[in-house]
This record gives sequence, C-alpha cells and structure tokens, in this order.
Amino acid sequence: MKIPEHISWKSLSDKVVAVNTQTGEYYTMNLVASMMWMAINDGKDESGLIEMLSEKFPDMDKSVLSQDMKEQLEEWKNEKLIL
Repeated sequence: MKIPEHISWKSLSDKVVAVNTQTGEYYTMNLVASMMWMAINDGKDESGLIEMLSEKFPDMDKSVLSQDMKEQLEEWKNEKLIL
C-alpha cells in the first residue's frame, strides 16, 4: 500500500487533510483515519496497521478494529487515495 503522487496531504494537529490533485476533491480524516494514513505513509501494511490500532485501542475487539480498518482502506482505494 502506498499514497500515490497525485495525492497531496498535510497533517494538521491530530488530523490529516488530503487533496486528490487529479479531481480536486479533498478529504479531512478523523483521528483514527489520520493515524492509519500516517502509518501507511511510514510503510506499514495491513498487518502493521491492525497491530498499531490494537496497541492504541487495547479495549477494542481486534476483529472489530480489523473490519473497520478494512472498510476504510477499501473506501480509500475506491477514491484512489491509496494504491
């Protein structure tokens, strides 16, 4: 997984704002999505993401975290925010 070159983004405080320079659409991410985005930027794969989320949210059921993460990644792939 990686963030393609046509996505311009910036971390502002605890949130990420991304712009698809091909379509002009922009996205503001919540705290958890921002954490995922930064981890992807750092080269983490899906297993690395779920490990990071499990550490950050130890009281959350791992299967729920995994399902939510997969849904977010699918949405980003459909929007061409990640490859």
